[in-house]
Amino acid sequence: CVFFFFKQKTAYEMLRSLVGSEMCIRDRVIASEAEEMLKEAYAILDRIDEGVFIKVPTTEEGLKAMIKLKNEGVNVTATAIYTKIQGFMAIMVGANFLAPYCNLSLIHICRCRRIERCRSRWSP
Repeated sequence: CVFFFFKQKTAYEMLRSLVGSEMCIRDRVIASEAEEMLKEAYAILDRIDEGVFIKVPTTEEGLKAMIKLKNEGVNVTATAIYTKIQGFMAIMVGANFLAPYCNLSLIHICRCRRIERCRSRWSP
């Protein structure tokens, strides 16, 4: 009796072959300190490939990590952007993409105001 053992591939190892070389893959770091973010980013790059976009929060520590990653030619998506100044800072450090967050409660308030204006316009 002969057994063949094949190394199972992880989802990370199969990811690029599933989406193709033209598609962007993004994965995030979850650490809060720049050095830990860098370790996580390098681990992601090792698991998938060099073309991955690393999602880094636009905090003081995140900006430090972004600078280092961009100096090494790594693709970066700046996330957790809540203010214009955070967006400008991400642009200044060279982020490839910006991912601003919207407050859904503000969107809801705007929709309600729009509905109220429509109701007042069409009410007898």
